[in-house]
Amino acid sequence: MTDDFDLEEPTAEELAEAEALARALDRGSARGPVPEDALGAAGLLRFSRDEGTLDEAKLDTIFADVMKSARPVRPRAEARPWWRWLVPASLVTAAAVAALLSIPLSPEQTTLPSPNVALLRAQAEAATGRGEALDEAMGAYRAQLMSALEARYE
Repeated sequence: MTDDFDLEEPTAEELAEAEALARALDRGSARGPVPEDALGAAGLLRFSRDEGTLDEAKLDTIFADVMKSARPVRPRAEARPWWRWLVPASLVTAAAVAALLSIPLSPEQTTLPSPNVALLRAQAEAATGRGEALDEAMGAYRAQLMSALEARYE
């Protein structure tokens, strides 16, 4: 019967596939390419033998491997409830509204004096370079302005 088959040494690629297939069947994971048809057939044969059960030693080995390669879970910051910022913001807003309402609003308005024609002429002359009369006109206007403000805020 050996005359029909030519038995040769397996190639490096075949050996790598066989190792990956053995690892996939043994550990449930494989590194590198695994022949899908061979993996499916071997899995069906194994399942038909023991219905896919694993003994305790095998489970412990797989669990230890998984825990060794697992990344630690980073603790998450505690989520702060949204109302923790709402209460202080409401209190500040209420205090601001109370402060604004406590300020007496006066219906009186002060009418400030308008600049007279002499002041405007003195400003125009100062813009052209001749500004001798500007100081006197501004002094008179400032006096009117200050007396109106004093009358309002006394």
